[in-house]
Amino acid sequence: MSDRSPHTLGTPVRERILLAAMECLERDGMEGLTVRAISRQAGVNVAAVNYYFGSKERLLEEMRDRHLSSGFADPLVELEILLEREDLTRAEALRSFFAVFIGDMVRYPRTVEAYLHDALARQDYGGKAFSALGEFLEAFRERTREALAEGDDVAQRIAVAQLWSAILFHGLLPRAVDPFVGLALASEEGVARYAGALVRAYFPRA
Repeated sequence: MSDRSPHTLGTPVRERILLAAMECLERDGMEGLTVRAISRQAGVNVAAVNYYFGSKERLLEEMRDRHLSSGFADPLVELEILLEREDLTRAEALRSFFAVFIGDMVRYPRTVEAYLHDALARQDYGGKAFSALGEFLEAFRERTREALAEGDDVAQRIAVAQLWSAILFHGLLPRAVDPFVGLALASEEGVARYAGALVRAYFPRA
């Protein structure tokens, strides 16, 4: 997740509309994601949105696909790079990975909401988002299983499910437990300490 500039000179109109939709989502959430707001953000008229995408629903579907194509794949690449660094212990690599991942989710909670929109709105777990999540969890477990607590296959899968349930919770409700914990996850210090606690709790062999 990174800063986006839909009005970049030379950016094709279709791409500008997609980038504008992502920016509106992060700023206003799903409820504020209207064709009028997207067209205003992209610097085009409303007809252009319908011309390039046919409907708001098709635009949202393509926007979610764009997020999903990088939302889980990119972090796995980053994790692999961190785990292969010789100057980091496995615990340090995992701590750095979680700190960046959680920090991004806390900064962009609307994007997490978009990932999980079908489940949150309709209890539909059959879409691309959950297929991608399942593939991500499987790949994550394969890369970290030697650091997880010893146990059979099911025990390790439960640990991974608990870990990522806790992480995704902060993407949906980024400040829900800050007062109770006494840490601001939006701060560098807070997220680093939280990430360290996750590693100690779930990766005793790291």
